[in-house]
Amino acid sequence: SLKGLSEGVEHELRSNLERCRTGQLYFGIRLYRILLQVYDLVQQKAPTNKLWNYLGNHEKLERKSLLNKKDEIIEQVLFYGDEDGVASFNNFLALFKDAKQWAISANDLWITIRSLSPQPIVIYANRPLDTKTRMDLQAQDSLSSFFQRQSLEPVIIVHRGHSYHLTNTLRRIQPSVRLAILGSCGGYNSIVKVADISPVAQIIVSKKIGSKYINDPMIDVINNTLLNNKDLVWTNVWEELRIRFSRDKFALTIFDEYIPPTKNVSLFVLKLFNLSRLDY
Repeated sequence: SLKGLSEGVEHELRSNLERCRTGQLYFGIRLYRILLQVYDLVQQKAPTNKLWNYLGNHEKLERKSLLNKKDEIIEQVLFYGDEDGVASFNNFLALFKDAKQWAISANDLWITIRSLSPQPIVIYANRPLDTKTRMDLQAQDSLSSFFQRQSLEPVIIVHRGHSYHLTNTLRRIQPSVRLAILGSCGGYNSIVKVADISPVAQIIVSKKIGSKYINDPMIDVINNTLLNNKDLVWTNVWEELRIRFSRDKFALTIFDEYIPPTKNVSLFVLKLFNLSRLDY
């Protein structure tokens, strides 16, 4: 049973902690103490757990923390120019067809999508130009140069492409990023790299399969929440998405592979292990 599995994990963690104490293995003691505390945190045994003081509150992402000096929220979405990338780009554009809510402008290399609201969300996405001639990367370079000239700092970054494109996306991440959505297969394996660039970033990843059938609804829910001047409370976001996918068993199965910031155990362990003190 799930309860039995959970109890087994806790038993193994405590056994290994005692083993390390007996052997006076300092790093092992440190690691297993952290793992036990994170285990307790994730199990929701202590919702006011003091670890949140060091991790930051990953139960939500406050809207006000995303605003720049112009009261804008800047998002960057990165596409790649293979066949799947073109399909993902077209699906993505369909999210913004309501002309009463969104205004779209474009050039040959990227598009700009601006919400028609007092505190606008501004989304920049490169066109999925031919990947064989690296035109997609040139489009991303051009967009990055535009950001520098305009002193724009994306606070949300979204990777839309296969896992073998992810290295190029990681190069675009800036310390300003507060939310990274790595919508590709195995994005879970890149958590450390994102955290190295932006230690405060919350990260959404898939353990296995990433799909446009999940990524687009997720982007839609996140943007609509922000448009309604609400914080991103991840339990609410995940519940809304689960309701959307409830009638599609295939989509729900893929969605269950995605990890919300509240459950990103690897990131929690990494942050705590990098603290200079053993006792928090």
